[in-house]
Amino acid sequence: NYQIMKKYFITAVALIGLVACNNSKNEFLITNTNVGALQKDTPIQKLDSIFAKDSIVNSNLEGELRYASTERITIFNKEGKELLEITPKTNDKDEKVVESVFVLSELYTTDKGISLKSTFKEVKEKYPELDIEPSISSVIVTPKGQNFYFTFDKTALKTNNLGLSDTVTADDIDDTAKITRISVNF
Repeated sequence: NYQIMKKYFITAVALIGLVACNNSKNEFLITNTNVGALQKDTPIQKLDSIFAKDSIVNSNLEGELRYASTERITIFNKEGKELLEITPKTNDKDEKVVESVFVLSELYTTDKGISLKSTFKEVKEKYPELDIEPSISSVIVTPKGQNFYFTFDKTALKTNNLGLSDTVTADDIDDTAKITRISVNF
């Protein structure tokens, strides 16, 4: 009887361990529908419970144009390091929900293992089909079919002669360039 109880106890502990490991992995997973525990329609009022161990800072950024004013919510971990920056929107039920997320921590990774530590070469290997758009100070790389995109500094370009209207291809970006930001638009 003792042996049976021991087997059940060991099985229960193993299952709890598996569930705990799986949850911690998902805590930092970036997908088309999630950034960790955040989803498209996550109410902003739930951030306190989702990030109970972390610090949440609200700020309003005033743009040059009055209508460009945008609320931002930054999540910091216990050590004071930035994890995420969330931009809320008001949905059709007049609730504030998550609209987009800037990933600010290397802890967050896509299901293919891409994080802020990754290089352009790794992005190309994991996501062979890319849409690439130049902007004023950066290059935006979006894997086809994904809601997230990777931003690289414009210094990642092999030539400085490319303008906003020029077509930028994967061959124009240095393989060693590091991702400066991962953004998810829901």
